[in-house]
Amino acid sequence: MDLMHFLTKLCIPVLVCLPVLVYFLSSSGIPIRGFLWTFSPQKPIVIDYIICVLLDVVILFLIWKYGINNKKEVPNRFFYGLLAFVPIFGVYRFGFANDWLVRGTMPLFIILFLAILRAEIPLKNKTAGVTKTKILMISFILLCLVAPLSYLYRGFKNNVFLHGQSFKPYSYDKYPNVYQAIKDHHGQPEAAQYLGNKQSAYWKYLSGKGIAAPVSE
Repeated sequence: MDLMHFLTKLCIPVLVCLPVLVYFLSSSGIPIRGFLWTFSPQKPIVIDYIICVLLDVVILFLIWKYGINNKKEVPNRFFYGLLAFVPIFGVYRFGFANDWLVRGTMPLFIILFLAILRAEIPLKNKTAGVTKTKILMISFILLCLVAPLSYLYRGFKNNVFLHGQSFKPYSYDKYPNVYQAIKDHHGQPEAAQYLGNKQSAYWKYLSGKGIAAPVSE
């Protein structure tokens, strides 16, 4: 890897992410944070981790290993290295909605999906090998639908047609901020993670509110 490739592919993306990291560190406190094995009950947590994290990793690994022909643009070590970070993100829970996993892995998945899209999938000739590859790819796509199916099932059980339930939107000006809205609907502990720390670097140097306004002459 030459210097220019190192700077453009690694250093610059890391520097761009630093302000986001400073922003996340500006919270006054996250009520839920810790490794998965520190929470209970363990069974639903483990099932969710297997379906939403490990299954995605296995599917992408198999697609890259057996479904991709030309890997010149993205070396194997780069693809597998990024793929290894996904289960690592999933081990630590951060926030009520598991923001560390959901938002932290999003850039990784975007890079991995782009690598697959830019690679050459051998589907040119009508051979037994191509048919096998097509069946394999379709199977992988169906496996990716396992997690979304749970949302479809929940929507089927709770809907206006079967149970008379309807969605009632709130007016956009009902709450002054996100904190008040979440506090009203989910309680103080969950809303507390949206409170900022006025002593943080983000508030003092990046938000503009922590810097004293210039005195007019």
